[in-house]
Amino acid sequence: MHPPAAHGNSLPSYWQRVRAYAVPPSMIETATARRRAGDWAGACAAAHIDVDLRPRALARSHGRDLADR
Repeated sequence: MHPPAAHGNSLPSYWQRVRAYAVPPSMIETATARRRAGDWAGACAAAHIDVDLRPRALARSHGRDLADR
């Protein structure tokens, strides 16, 4: 669904806003490569996502099997 147009076709301005806030392809590629390699912390870092995850606390509350994933 496209934003409503007050004066004709707003599609070009819509895509300008999308490009202004879009994630760079290199960031997506790096995060994907790290995730596929099993490096979730590296994937989050590449995507500029701060994660507050404590594996020991996770193991205590949800079991070692989940924490080991």
